[in-house]
Formats: sequence, C-alpha cells, structure tokens
Amino acid sequence: MDKFRRQAKELVRKLTLDEKFNFIATHQPPAESISFKEFFIGTEAARGFVGRKDDEFSTVFPQPIGLAGTFDTELMQKLGEIAGRECRAYHNENPKISLCYWGPTVDMERDPRWGRTEEAYGEDVCLAGEMTKAYTVGMAGYDENYFLTIPALKHFCANNTENTRINGNSYLPLRLKYEYYYAAFMNAIKYGGARSVMTAYNEINGLPAMLNPELNDILKKEWGMWFAVTDGGDFAQTVTAHKYFDSHAETLAHALKSGCDVMTDHDILVRNAAEKAIENNLITEEELDKNIENVIYARLKLGLLDENCPYNRISKDIVDNDEAREINLRAAREQVVMLKNNLLPVKKIKGRIAVVGALADENLCDWYTGKFRDAVSVYEGIKRAFPENTVIHDSLWDIACIKAPNGKYISVHEDGSVCADKNIPDESCKFEIRKWGQGTTNFFSVKYKKHLRFEDNTLKLHNRTVYDWFTFETFNVSICENEIIESYLHHQRMKADENGNVSFEKRTNVKKENKFRIETLSYGFERAEKIADECEFVFFCTGNHPMQSARECYDRKKLFFDVQTGRGRDLWYKNKNTVMILISSYPYAINTENRLLPAILYTTHAGANLGTAVAETICGKNNPAGRLAMTWYQSELDLPDITDYDIEKNQTTYMYFRGEPLYPFG
Repeated sequence: MDKFRRQAKELVRKLTLDEKFNFIATHQPPAESISFKEFFIGTEAARGFVGRKDDEFSTVFPQPIGLAGTFDTELMQKLGEIAGRECRAYHNENPKISLCYWGPTVDMERDPRWGRTEEAYGEDVCLAGEMTKAYTVGMAGYDENYFLTIPALKHFCANNTENTRINGNSYLPLRLKYEYYYAAFMNAIKYGGARSVMTAYNEINGLPAMLNPELNDILKKEWGMWFAVTDGGDFAQTVTAHKYFDSHAETLAHALKSGCDVMTDHDILVRNAAEKAIENNLITEEELDKNIENVIYARLKLGLLDENCPYNRISKDIVDNDEAREINLRAAREQVVMLKNNLLPVKKIKGRIAVVGALADENLCDWYTGKFRDAVSVYEGIKRAFPENTVIHDSLWDIACIKAPNGKYISVHEDGSVCADKNIPDESCKFEIRKWGQGTTNFFSVKYKKHLRFEDNTLKLHNRTVYDWFTFETFNVSICENEIIESYLHHQRMKADENGNVSFEKRTNVKKENKFRIETLSYGFERAEKIADECEFVFFCTGNHPMQSARECYDRKKLFFDVQTGRGRDLWYKNKNTVMILISSYPYAINTENRLLPAILYTTHAGANLGTAVAETICGKNNPAGRLAMTWYQSELDLPDITDYDIEKNQTTYMYFRGEPLYPFG
C-alpha cells in the first residue's frame, strides 16, 4: 500500500458522516476536519483544455477521429502534455477548474452514423487503445509522486448511438464485450495515464452502465482504475429514464457497491439519496468509506495538499505558446488524408483561383472545443500560399429574401430586430439560405454577416457563428404550398401578423399567418458555374457543421452527402481542375464526387491550423500521410440498425465487412 492510500484511509476516518456525504457528487464542498477545500470533478478534454469563458484560450487540437488517423503515438503523447499543462495552469489561477479531465473518448466507432463520431478514435481496438494510452500518459505527467491531471475515459461502455442513449440497451455478445468494447479502455488505464472512467448512459445487456459490477471486478482490481464517475444526470435517470429502481437511494447504494464512486448530478439530490441509503440500511458507512477513500486518494495524487507539488508552479505563460502551436500544426498536417489524387500537388498556378463552398471561409468548433486564436480558414490559407494569384471566394449558398404572409419582406434593422416591413427587398432583406443537411437550415444576413436566431419568441440578429448547446439559429423549413418555418428545438411555428411582427407558436394546423415564401435571388449553382469557368483551379470546401444536424444527442440517418448536394459536380463540369476539400466530423458517402473529381482531400475540423495544413498539402509542402480510422461505406444500406452492436453478425467494421467500401480503413 503506497503512502497516499494510507493517508486517504486516515483522512476518511477523521470525516464525520455528514462530511462524507459531500464526497459523492462532482461538486464537493470544503471538509474542514481534514482541511480539504472545495473541489470540482470534470473538465472536458477531447481536443485539449476546454474553457467556457471568452478569455480561457487554449491549444485546440484537430478532432480525435482525425488524430486517430495520424497513427502517431509520439504526437499523441505530446498533445497530452499540452492538455495536461494548460489545465494545470488554469487550475493554479482558478481552483474551480477541475484537474479531473473528462476524456479522451474511447467508445468503439462501429457505426459512422453516430452523432459523436468526431470525439473518438475509430473502429479498431488496437489503434484506439494505443492512441489514447499515449494521450493519457502525457495528460498525467511524469512526476514520481503526483499526477498533472487525472483523465477519465468516456464512456464505459458501448455508447455509440445518440437517439436512444439515455435509456437504450446495448446488447453485447460476450466475446465482443470483452475483446472489443472493453479492451479499448484497458490500455489507457493499465498502461497509460487514465485512472478513471465516465460510465455510459446506456444499459449493457440490460444493466445500466453505472451499476456494472465489473467497474470493481475488472477496471479497479485488474486494470488499476482509481474511481468512476457517471455521465451528466445519469444518476437521476436510473429512476426517471431507465426505471431500474424506484428510488435514488437504491440507485446510489447499488452504484457505490458496483464501483461507481462519483455522481455527476445535483449535489443536494445525491446527498439526500446518500442519507436515505444509510438510513434504510441499503449501504453501510463502512461500504461508503471505500468509495470516499478512492476519491480522496485521487485528490491526494493531484498534490492538492502539498504546497511543494511541482505542478503548482505552472503558469498561464505556457498556454498556447510557440512550442504548443508548432506541435499542434504538426497534428493538423498529419491528420490530412488524400482520399483520391490525380492532380495534386500544384506548386504554381498561372490564372485565378477559386476557393468556394460552405466551409471555404469558415473554421468551426464542435461542443468539446476550447477557445482558439488566430484561426485560419482554407480561403485564408490558400491566399497565403499563393500570394501572387487572384483568389476568389464564394460560399455558394443560395441567396434569398423571405416574403411574409402580409405581403412584405422580412428585414433586419440596425438594432438587430426583425420585421416584415419592406415592400421591395433591399440589402437588409437578403439572406444566405444555409442548409446543413438532416433538415437543418440557417438564415444568414448578407448585410450584417450574422445569423437570425429564435429568441424571446421572435427573430433577432445574433452572432456570426453558431455555437451553443441549444442552437437557436437552426430552423426546419417544410413545404406546404408555401414555406413553413419552425424552430428546430421545439418545433414552434413562425408567423407574422398584418403589421409584420414576427413570433412563434406551438401548433399543428397551418394558417395564413404561417405561410412564408422564400424567393431565391441568386442560385449557388449558377454562381458556381460562372466562377469555375473563369478560374484555372477550383477548391471546393464543404462538409458538416459540427454544432448542427449530427452531433451529441443526434445521430445521422443516412451517409448521403447532403450539404450543397451536386455542387462539386457542377464545378467539375465547368472546370476539370476541381479539387474537393472535405472538412468533416465523420465519413460521408461521396460516391459521385469520388467518381468525377480528380482529387479529394479530407480533414477534420482541425482547429486554428486548418487552412494552413490544407494549403500546405495542396502546394506540396505537406505530405498527406493521414489514414482513415474508420471504414467509409458507400451507403447506410451496408449497415444494420444503429442500435445493433454485434459487428460480427452484421459484418461491419473492416474486420468483418464483406462488401466494397468507398474507402477502406487505414
């Protein structure tokens, strides 16, 4: 038994029962009897440190599915060091920032329709295990006594669908359960720096994952894990969603006994459940002590009681510094994949260059992204790479105005308010109609370069970028003689009265005040053909919006490429020097583009260096040595129901697939 374990046991003995109840939730109040300060568990780490405040900048890595494609464990360890040091730097300034990292995500990606595909490391258990092992070694640091941070692997286990994740059951054949779904987690815990896991929302073979006794029997006793934590709200959902128990006290008692030590839920709810569990003899104080000891041990291993802990001296000077930026640029370069090539590189171009498409001048974030500086889009990167050329940009979205039921056009006012008050559309009435697939639409003001947003039951002008847990800039547009516009989240239907006032209401029937007409002023495909005809080279930049359509909570139904569909073909018909730059969180079935276009580059949303890495690849300065960490299928018809986890029976992933992939693993 090491000295920290002995110390943890001694500290637990000093705690009152009332104080012990404070160690079971992710927010842990001070414990005066042992001089413990307030403590929080949980900082996101998918792409490095994730700060939620505007001034909490960090080094933001490419999306993990792209990092997996580097097959570079040395790089992953260096990225882990950056993530660990930046988290410690912020914690030293503000102790409310947790040193218990939530990540990396190790869920096996056996289906590319999963809404969170960008977060994990592909479909191969060895690749995912080795890459996350290296990442967590760096995150944990190299001190002989203390951990820099404590990574918690997500989400143990078989959490690979969003639509039914809260109470769905992942049925795992026993061999696949241990050799595939469990095995991916083993390397980072047993041989890497991870000492915790976050349990999955779903059930595993009928048992909620947070109640899995193998948290104790395998992860702790065999692999050396210190503690487990639930996913957000899952503690309460064992009663409300799974309906597995009738009371939270029963849930808590069984979770603690199974090896789940910390509940990511309201601390008062958890405390009340603990009090009831003790009162009703569902768990003894001695049993409770074992879980609390695990948490205290972890806090001791972070050096929180040692003023001389070497990590206490790390300051924010190291955040996103030159060394970190150089390593991160290397990561952005290495994750670029050449899907097809009969044209690149092009070191010199005589004529004009077109950089067009939905993502040509964007550098977007997913939810688990920190704040990065000096972002470079592909358009900006190509301008820098070809300074002597004229570089043309066009998003290629249709530009339209919206005619309201009162016969007038919706316009945006200087104060950001919106009203249907223009008889003839002017610049304030023009919107890019941005359709991101899966039925999602944005209205982007051409004049103000900002999105319309559903807010206070009306439309208002908001930000240039869409970035919120709930994206109120996202709308559904349905055709029913006219266009019916609804808020995406709550399906409240937009209406306009005779005075042009725009509001929303919950209704099923369509009335006159709900009938709008989107009148196209400029078609993207027409501009595409004209631009392609006038330029020597065309770089078509497209892909997904990581905060809309497929993301956490939303799976894809199809693999079909449904963003600016056919635009690559339109460009190629006019200009055979058309290169597709696919910027995406997940695989697409780009069958037509693969058949027609001479070159296709794939990159994930790669952080600040996205445009630089792409431009360097185009002109030959970067060798695109990235590989695919997943099989790219030609259609969702190659796949079973997304809730079916038996990859052997269904012949999916590169290990069992018998069909012809669009692009193979590796």
